[in-house]
Amino acid sequence: MRVQSNGRWSLGFVAMLGLPVLLLGQASGLREGLSDIATREGSRSLEGKKLPIEQPRFQGIFEAVEPRSRFKAKVNAFSFSNDRAEVKITITGIGQLKGKLKTDNGGVDVTARLEMAIDVQATVTLLARGDAFFWKPTINDLDVRLGQIDVTPAELGIHSKNLAEALNGAFRNDKEKLKNYLNSTLKETEIK
Repeated sequence: MRVQSNGRWSLGFVAMLGLPVLLLGQASGLREGLSDIATREGSRSLEGKKLPIEQPRFQGIFEAVEPRSRFKAKVNAFSFSNDRAEVKITITGIGQLKGKLKTDNGGVDVTARLEMAIDVQATVTLLARGDAFFWKPTINDLDVRLGQIDVTPAELGIHSKNLAEALNGAFRNDKEKLKNYLNSTLKETEIK
């Protein structure tokens, strides 16, 4: 086994020595460290991403608001086996929905800021290519919960509870489509 490569410890060596100690004695510390990594990498990957929303009465986009400062990920559970990690993460942040709402009188442009909490079950595969290591996440399941902060234009008379319930229902109904779309945006990332 190669212990050091280009001034970096090999992942195999670190895992062989450090992981059992961490898992036996400091699982919560490891979860906190993984949460920090998930927050950093997740907020980077959300910047500039727009999720298309197409419903019978609404067409538009959903995007994270200021993900670098408002996005948080908490690793709730994890397990390792060979080159895979199974993780359960709760993601919180602020999202924004922009689009056109169909009404009896035609349509109206709508913007809504929403509190979001997403529970994700994912598999992270670790890959080695030469001296470099990569991770590739795949979402297996997710549950989206949204709570409304504000809607414009206010004269629409949309009540917070009603809009949040409608959006949560839309995410539940399109869960597989959402999961497939998100998985298509997840890319293999080098571990540095």
